[in-house]
Amino acid sequence: DSLLQKRAAIALEIAHSSFADPGLALILNQAAHLAREADISERSEAESGLTGSLGLLLMNVHENTDDELLKELSASIYGKPLSAR
Repeated sequence: DSLLQKRAAIALEIAHSSFADPGLALILNQAAHLAREADISERSEAESGLTGSLGLLLMNVHENTDDELLKELSASIYGKPLSAR
């Protein structure tokens, strides 16, 4: 549960930054809020939605980014930073 909350917090930060385009920001924002507010019976679905949204973001990111939020996000999903993938 703490990993889900951490990923949701990072997603919200990215959604409100200038990094994400408006469409992706909307998707990230919605997925993060659903994940943060999901009860135990909804958690798996909310986590899948957040993972998919974050995956869209990471697919469009250059491997050698210097953005610390993206590095932290990659580490929370894959267990390693972007440059190590």
